[in-house]
Amino acid sequence: QTCALPISTNLPDDEVLIQAVSIDSHGHQSGFDYVTVIIQNIIPEPPPLKIPDLSCNGTLIWNAIKPGTLVNGTLNLKNIGDNESLLNWTISEYPSDWGRWAINPSTGQGLTPEQGFIKILVSVEVPTLEETNFTGQIKIVNTDNSSDFGIINITLSTAKIKGYSLPRLIQVRSEERRVGKEC
Repeated sequence: QTCALPISTNLPDDEVLIQAVSIDSHGHQSGFDYVTVIIQNIIPEPPPLKIPDLSCNGTLIWNAIKPGTLVNGTLNLKNIGDNESLLNWTISEYPSDWGRWAINPSTGQGLTPEQGFIKILVSVEVPTLEETNFTGQIKIVNTDNSSDFGIINITLSTAKIKGYSLPRLIQVRSEERRVGKEC
């Protein structure tokens, strides 16, 4: 049986002092004297936050591409933040005023630094305009921190489609006939 004795002691706000003695079943104090125990009211600090950090790279440059064809490219995305941090991300911008775009995946959740780079596949149906330059960018954003993002610049130029125009074809045929008559 243990009895706690009230004590008046000035202690810091986060400490409590308890003094106690042990009393046997006959009411006599046991073989030891007072024991002083200080219990600190310690609130454990929360573990440090594991902060993700988005990093991306890739080159999307297509030159002299036949209008109306399909071109493909690859981007790389990685969480370079704290170990075991989780990166949630999305493609927030891409050119919407030219081409038809397919981006896969276009969003993701829980990417850890330990997973390394993931590949993002990009396909574009090239506009049908000949000899035209197109530019733009793809923006990839950490959905939990919009100030953490990456930009991939895009350049695409279309070629002139080689072929005969109808007036030129008629001119060539006329010359062939004239040359044939001269021989």
